[in-house]
Amino acid sequence: MNITDDIIRDLMPLYMAGEASADTVRLVEEYLARHPQLRMAAAEGVPVLDAEAPPHLEKRTVDHTRRLLARKNNWLGAAIFLTLVPFSFRSGDSGVNAVLYRDLPGFAAAAVALSLVAWGLFLLTLRRLNATGLPAPRSWPTRLGWAAMGSLVGAVVMLVGGQFIPGDWAGLRYLKTGVPILSASLAVYLGEAVHRVATIEELHRPTTLLGK
Repeated sequence: MNITDDIIRDLMPLYMAGEASADTVRLVEEYLARHPQLRMAAAEGVPVLDAEAPPHLEKRTVDHTRRLLARKNNWLGAAIFLTLVPFSFRSGDSGVNAVLYRDLPGFAAAAVALSLVAWGLFLLTLRRLNATGLPAPRSWPTRLGWAAMGSLVGAVVMLVGGQFIPGDWAGLRYLKTGVPILSASLAVYLGEAVHRVATIEELHRPTTLLGK
């Protein structure tokens, strides 16, 4: 039997869902190994176009990807740094005598606001990275890491914001507990939205040759 691209495309839904038989999986993977163009198109979920790529397209794509990765790392570093700025302290002979979030809450609030801007630009860069075709990490530690970072941001927001809320307000303690939990959930949701955090369904899906 002559195996064609159309036959492989028809088998891809079963293959991607992990419902194909062992013989079908072997057939699809052997065919994709011999036809990398079809494999790349299947990974992106777009049809194969028999067109010649523009000159230097590969180099421009690699350079663009490198710039996005560098930008992502820069925004991530800036966001983490600004998130932790409120914990800055000054020590003297008698020990710690000044903490930024407690003694200069206005400056701490400005740092938190800038950190939220940096986090937003970090997420925007991740979204742009999707166009490069780089696969997102498909693991539980990645999902938990996003939740932990989101919880930290929420805790810092409440730590600084609590300096502007009367301490005798009954709802303050509930905010200090609830905001980090909500921000952890929001971080995971945003990670899924920019396709850098695997959903629960994806984590339980069998891994295929295409890494999905």
